[in-house]
Amino acid sequence: MIPQGPILSAAVSSTKMAISSVVPMGTTTASGASTSGAGASLGAPTGNGDAWDLLEAQKALSADGQKFNAAYLQLQNEMQRESREHNAISNIMKVRHDSAKAAINNIR
Repeated sequence: MIPQGPILSAAVSSTKMAISSVVPMGTTTASGASTSGAGASLGAPTGNGDAWDLLEAQKALSADGQKFNAAYLQLQNEMQRESREHNAISNIMKVRHDSAKAAINNIR
């Protein structure tokens, strides 16, 4: 079964967004090839061959992957710090509760 309608439209638009985030339109890549706006097609040669185009795309994807990994690592560190703070406060509250309970039991 082939997807139709909004599903296919969403898939195509997300693919276009992914490609444009790798190599923005109207910019020059490291190989010196430039991308153009409306007339550019996905497989348009840049003059350096398909292997170079794929290499540049792979480098861009690798750089994006490194950015995502760094952001994920920062998120993990923040979550771990928040968890330590929560555990410390929880332990302090437990000690206070247990001390108050022991004091009340000693009065009886």
